[in-house]
Amino acid sequence: MILLIYSFSCPTCGQFEERHTTSTGDKTKSSCPQCQQTAKRVFTKPNTFSMNPLIKNKIDRGTTPTVTNTSQLKGKKISSSKHNPRPWQI
Repeated sequence: MILLIYSFSCPTCGQFEERHTTSTGDKTKSSCPQCQQTAKRVFTKPNTFSMNPLIKNKIDRGTTPTVTNTSQLKGKKISSSKHNPRPWQI
């Protein structure tokens, strides 16, 4: 079972988290568990501690990634081999 963690911010009590087993339904607002006021969802950046530092810095700065197709790639094309270099993969 996977629990998804959603963060919300109550105008009176501050930030709190809720855990749900599914991503269906409206998760843009919730009721504060202390005062029952409507709280808006807070979006936080992903946990990037184990990521490549160059990619992590771009995410932290808010840089939008670029989409590249194969015709824009420079260098030698990767040839397909006739044997499977990883026999444990099918």
